Amino acid sequence: MFVRKPKIKYMSTLDGTNDSIILTVKHGRGDLRQEPMQQYETESHVTFSIKGQKVYSAIDESYGSPTYEKLIRRHYPTTEQVILTDALAEYRKAMMQENTTFSELLEVNEMLFCLLESGNYRVSLKKIFPTYGETHVFSQFSTEKILKASVDLYYEWLDNASVYMDSCVRFMLPTQGKELIAEKTLEDYRKKPFLGRGVVLGYIGFLGCLLDGHHKATVAYERQQALECLVIEKLEQKKVIEPITPEKLVEEVFFNGRTAQLPTVEDYCYIRYLMEERTITTHEKMLLLCEQVIKEQVVLQEGQLDCLFSYCQVFTERELPRLYQLAKKYQYKDIRYSYFEKLSSVGNSEQVDEIMLDYLIYDEYDNLSVTKICDEYFERVL
Repeated sequence: MFVRKPKIKYMSTLDGTNDSIILTVKHGRGDLRQEPMQQYETESHVTFSIKGQKVYSAIDESYGSPTYEKLIRRHYPTTEQVILTDALAEYRKAMMQENTTFSELLEVNEMLFCLLESGNYRVSLKKIFPTYGETHVFSQFSTEKILKASVDLYYEWLDNASVYMDSCVRFMLPTQGKELIAEKTLEDYRKKPFLGRGVVLGYIGFLGCLLDGHHKATVAYERQQALECLVIEKLEQKKVIEPITPEKLVEEVFFNGRTAQLPTVEDYCYIRYLMEERTITTHEKMLLLCEQVIKEQVVLQEGQLDCLFSYCQVFTERELPRLYQLAKKYQYKDIRYSYFEKLSSVGNSEQVDEIMLDYLIYDEYDNLSVTKICDEYFERVL
């Protein structure tokens, strides 16, 4: 049977951002496809598969993907194996060099793009943390350190109107088991200042599959830092997209997101909880609520106020110092602890210094947990 050769076309972005590009796959081989979330009784569990073969299942923490090279070779005809050997060598070289351009990364990943289903995909260069809130995911590969759950939380404009907070906070899931992690390779990566890049395919909620870069991700986990990854996401957009010019394609793409002290999944859920509780759908309305709370025109319950702290930490750090007097006078010590924990994460400034010092004088070491946060803050910044 005659099979058409896959074709890759690069298109302009839908939203004008400069950290991603849209590509169209025609006559794709369809070997890489994202499975929908599956239901097990009353709970939802994430399952990813490659051409029907499970590569990750949250219900039993199982991994089933081969190494990246085996994955590529497995799905290409035998006649193309010699070509693939050279292509994979170029791929490894480009993914490891820090100065590789975005267009070069696209070029060396075309053999992977051809394995996708036909359709439109967003390809981005993102820094993603190798954890999704559970310490056992990457710590099973390394016991050196425990990485606190972190997210690259983002939002997007829809039709230039209200801001919709998407559920896609970004984490990578390993798809290869511990038996494929070689200690010697880990040692080699530990000596490198730049770890290179991984490849993440598809998202269900906030979880994506790490197809390549498990050794890099393990060392990134040990260093408690994000790993730069080429992220491939299937697009369901129906809008018209236009082919991109070669001049535009050769421009480098940079990561624009935050990577320092990002919120936990729990914090993220708090934000969603507060917005749903008060039927808030835009950032403008959240900022208005924050202003009303500061002026004590609106009184929030303890849990809702904690949610507001989380929101400010993620989206508007400048509002956190303005909430100090409210947090100080609040009768619950847990609220003060939550406030100072988030305030200490936004970075040092003269305003934050004054708040930390003022609280140490005010508190008179009555709330030891908050005192410790303040002391650690000054140890860090002085």
